[in-house]
Order: sequence, then C-alpha cells, then structure tokens
Amino acid sequence: IELEWNIELFGFDVLVDKNNQTHYVVDCNTLPGYKGVPNFLGHMNKLFIRHGIRKGLQEDIARVNRDDDAIRSFCIEKMAVWKEGGVKVEDLIVRRLVDSRIFQVKCKKDVRRDLAVRKTLVAFYNWEKPRRIIHDEINFIGNVSQGLFDAGLGPDQYCDIHAKYYGCDRYLGRLEQWVEGMTLLKALKKPTTQREKMFNCLGTSVARFHKVMDNEKFKKDVIDHHFQKLEGVPLCYSLLEIWRRCSIISVEKSDLRNSPMWGGFCSEFMETATTFEEVKKQVHVKLRSKYSMKTVYSHFDVNLSNAIVDNNCDPSKVTLIDIEWSGPSLAVYDFAKLISSLELQIERKEIDITMETVKEMLRNVVEAYLCEIGAFEGKSEVQKQAEVADFLSDCWAFVPIACILNVYSNLIHASFDGQLTEISENRVLGKRGENFNWLRHASDHYAGFKKHFTKLNTMPRNG
Repeated sequence: IELEWNIELFGFDVLVDKNNQTHYVVDCNTLPGYKGVPNFLGHMNKLFIRHGIRKGLQEDIARVNRDDDAIRSFCIEKMAVWKEGGVKVEDLIVRRLVDSRIFQVKCKKDVRRDLAVRKTLVAFYNWEKPRRIIHDEINFIGNVSQGLFDAGLGPDQYCDIHAKYYGCDRYLGRLEQWVEGMTLLKALKKPTTQREKMFNCLGTSVARFHKVMDNEKFKKDVIDHHFQKLEGVPLCYSLLEIWRRCSIISVEKSDLRNSPMWGGFCSEFMETATTFEEVKKQVHVKLRSKYSMKTVYSHFDVNLSNAIVDNNCDPSKVTLIDIEWSGPSLAVYDFAKLISSLELQIERKEIDITMETVKEMLRNVVEAYLCEIGAFEGKSEVQKQAEVADFLSDCWAFVPIACILNVYSNLIHASFDGQLTEISENRVLGKRGENFNWLRHASDHYAGFKKHFTKLNTMPRNG
C-alpha cells in the first residue's frame, strides 16, 4: 500500500473469506486514529527522522556535486596516499562524467610524479532511481567491489563515503581506482579494432563475473547478506514485478494517455503491463539451455559503455564497470540486455555496424562464455556447436524481458524527473544529465519489446 499509493500514514481493515482464506484490504484512509497501535509516537518519530535523513543526504550530495573544490578537498581527506604525499587542492583536476554525480579526479601531470595513485573515480549515490531489493545498502557497493577486486575482476575500492545523520550512519558514495582505457563502444569506432578477439574477451569477462557466485566468501558477504529478501527468486523477475507496479502507478497518475505524442505508447504499455505474466510464460517455453537459466551473479547492465578496454584496443582484457545494479539473476539476462542495447545504438546511429555483425559478435561472446564456464568440457565439436546454438536462441528469446524491464525503469525515471507531470511533446532524446528524454527512451525500448515478442512466436518451443 505504501509503495503503490505513495502514502506513509494510513489505516486499513482486512476482511478474510472464511471459505478460501482470501484476504481483502478495505477502508484504506490517510491519517486515521491510531488507537491501539503500540508505541505510535515512537514509530512517528522514526518516520520524521527517516525523512530528515533523506532530505539531508540529498541536499549534501547536491551541494558537493556543484562544488569542485569540495570534491578536491574530500579526495585529499579520504585518499591517504594523497594526504600523506602532500597533495594540495590546487594540484587536482575534477572532470564530470555522468549526471553530475560521477567524477574523475587526477593530479596534474607536473605534480608529484612519484605518486602511486594519480587518478581516482568518485561516485555519489543516486537517490532518484528505481527501487531495489537490497539489505544493508550502506555496505553493498563496498562489499561487491571488494569481492570482485579479490577475484581480479574490478578496480580496487579505496573507501566508501559515509556520513552520520541523527546518529545514523548513511552511505553517500565511494572512491575507487580509476580504470584506464576506453569503452568498448568507442573502441569499435576505431578501424584497427580486433573485434572478434575483443568480443571473445567480453564473453570471458562476463563468465568470470558470473562465476563469483560460486565463491564461498563472496556468497557469504554479498549474496547471503544483501539479497536475503529475494528468497531465491532471480533479480530480473523480482524487479520485473516491483518496477511493473511502480511504472503502472506512475503512468496512471499522469495525463500521458491524452498526449498526442505519447498516448498510443501509453495505451499499449498499460495493456502489456497488466497482462505480463502471460508474456513471461511464452518466453519460458522457448528456452533450451540449462546454462542460460542458471542463477549467477549478474552484472545486470552489460552494454558497450560499461565495458572498458585498453587504450591501444588490446583485446586481452575487458573490465566491466558500473556494478550498482548487479545481483543474483539468470545468466541469459546479461546477454539479452546486451542485444537490446546494441539494437538501440544501431537505430540511433551511435555505432556503425549492422545487425548481421551483431549476430556474429554475439556468437563470439557466447562461445567464449560457454568455454570459460566449462560447458564444452568432454564434448565433441558437434555438441559444442549445439550448446552455442541453444544458448544463442535463448538470448534472443529473452530480449522481450530485457526490453520491458527497461521500459518500466525508464518510466520510473521519467516520473522522478517530472516528465510525467509536465509532458513534453517531442521525441528529441537529449543527453544523460541534460534534459534526457526518458519517455523517448521508454518508447524505444517498448518498440524493441514488440519486435522481439512478435519474433518469439516463430521460434520453436523447448524440449
């Protein structure tokens, strides 16, 4: 009730059907009398404190984000190697990267060449994002980063950024090692890029990321600790249901249905969102590979901008960055997400490749992935190719799930940004952090969903 109606002080009655024990919530109203509620004033006090903490965090992060000197001073205070090395505020250069909350901070080239660390990444917490199912969010990124670093899969985590509000410790962000290189998206635009080797390496990197699920320490520190509420349900399905409900509520409260530009999209979206269980069933009967349906530690946002390669386009190593959405999910989701992202980038002319090239690249990624996880051990070449074919088929079959999950997420972002209150009648995409058009982004993902769901009906069933 709190989530779907966006209220925090309310009362309700429950009726129970004596024949089948079905529970019905009735007579829900705001600000009722709280007679009989144990420790009501204590609960009210906690509510006020929670709102005060949230407001304080938002204001403090916004203030720091606008002040480069504050970021410089902060880095010197938190980075022992810089503090002990005598680095001064004026020695540092701040470069803004994403949504005015992620920064690169580095020492000027002519200052302290002997420093072991010359650059760091500063990332502040994003408050305006879709809801997640994570226990102890304060320590989540730090624990995941440390686990990935121990497995040789990510940058060194220097420190988490915490602050106390009303005596409560709260997570503000993190400082971590800067990963040198360029995104795979940028690398593919270079004529000298060794595409086949690079995508083989991407497949290997995704496999190693997935396999941290098998590490006992990682499982204890991250999976068992932070994802208790999932109760074994893959993250993609848990978020699918939560974000579906949130996006429906956001759209229903808006005037989107009457928009000349977005009205058609709104009507189709609402019909799909309210009947999505049937869509999920139709996807599942097409899945063939036991490896695609295995629960792994998913990156959850695999795309060409979140894969970093060497500046010389050396394909020997690809590092996956931006782990904020990672969690235990189905292996196939990361590949379906990659496909949906590539298709959008091609349609928007952000990358000059064809869908035939995408299919070849995806085969390279999948072959390397299956090889790394041991799916080829003891199998003939014919059997190996059969495993690749089944896994590839599942990747394409799962794209509708990846697309619709992004539609839900995009609509929630649109709501946060006020784009469902003041509806813009244009399709200009814009740039992230600079009037980005979340409605356009959502409608593009929905077009991808429709296209792939239509194709799904032509695919053979499993078994």
